[in-house]
Amino acid sequence: MIIKNILLSLLVLLFSINVFSQSSSSYTRFGIGDLEHSTSARKIGIGQLGVSVVDDNSLSTINPAAWFNMKGTRFGVDISYNGLFISDENNSSFYTETDFKGFTFGFPISNKYGIGLATGLIPYSRVSYKVNDSFSGDDPFNINLEGKGGLSELFIGTSVLLPGNIAFGATLDYYFGNISYITKVEFSDPAKFPAQFEKLNKASGFGSTVGLILPDISGLFDDKEFISNFHFGAALKYIPEMDADTLYIARSFTAEDTVKRANTTMYVPYRLTTGLSFNIYSN
Repeated sequence: MIIKNILLSLLVLLFSINVFSQSSSSYTRFGIGDLEHSTSARKIGIGQLGVSVVDDNSLSTINPAAWFNMKGTRFGVDISYNGLFISDENNSSFYTETDFKGFTFGFPISNKYGIGLATGLIPYSRVSYKVNDSFSGDDPFNINLEGKGGLSELFIGTSVLLPGNIAFGATLDYYFGNISYITKVEFSDPAKFPAQFEKLNKASGFGSTVGLILPDISGLFDDKEFISNFHFGAALKYIPEMDADTLYIARSFTAEDTVKRANTTMYVPYRLTTGLSFNIYSN
């Protein structure tokens, strides 16, 4: 059964089709793009939150400490359909895209000690924009700015219950991906050929995620039947640095040339997430 699920996820990855080339705003041009905090439908439904949620029905990609509560083998494949409406004073557009959001796999080793093991491949960031502008004058031309790509995260980690029923989890993460920034110039004069320039970043590096979830403190409240499962959680994602090969490519009507290549270092800010979660019952 597990092999069939893995084959199905690979087929989805191969045959996922992008309806349009843009699924985010033009602000993804900056940095490494929009961050993907969570990929599962359960977590996206609550705003990509859930750092303190103890859920045994799915694997949390936000806080590995949540794996302490796994009751059985869990395998997930995530696919998303995005719709983006962008408008200004003069124009409006609607873009859609279907994305393969990766997969996760985990299983419990010891329920008594809260030991769980999980691995997966998920997106970490996404660059996806397309902007057009025109310039008039003696030699009018159009300029098209396009960005695509992002970083993916391959992780493996475990969880354990510490003294005091404090859940702790940690992962070893490997980040990799390509981010392409394309500038294309098209002249109104048909006698002038268009030109295209591309900056391509190929990045890779290791990082880690550590997290904890404190035990249920709903017993501190007077009305124990009104509030339950009151947890505090925190997770820190840290990427020391990433190696990046940067290519500058020039394209014309007749040729393509890599005009420059450089080895650089990419620094990604660490991410600290904290939160509270609890259940409320009403009569």
